[in-house]
Order: sequence, then C-alpha cells, then structure tokens
Amino acid sequence: MSFKMDYWDKEEWRKCIVLALIEYEQERKSNFVAVCLLEDRKQQKEANLSRSLF
Repeated sequence: MSFKMDYWDKEEWRKCIVLALIEYEQERKSNFVAVCLLEDRKQQKEANLSRSLF
C-alpha cells in the first residue's frame, strides 16, 4: 500500500490514522490494553526514580 502524501491534507491523514487505530484496537483489544498498562507502569517507575534522584 502506498499513499501519495503530498496530495493528502492533514485532516484526511488524521482520519486514516484514527480509523487504523480503531481497527487495530478492536482486533487486539486485550493485547493493546495490556501493552498500554505496561508502558504506563514503566513510565511511572521512571518518573518515581527521577523524583527520588533529584
């Protein structure tokens, strides 16, 4: 699949991305949520670490 991006306005591009994300989320909802939670935890740990360092 190739898109000619120069012809696409930002709004079209955004719609395409949003649709792709929705599709992906519906397909693998549990995986997607699990990954998000893991990322969130990781970021919280890093935030806590940096807080305790400074």
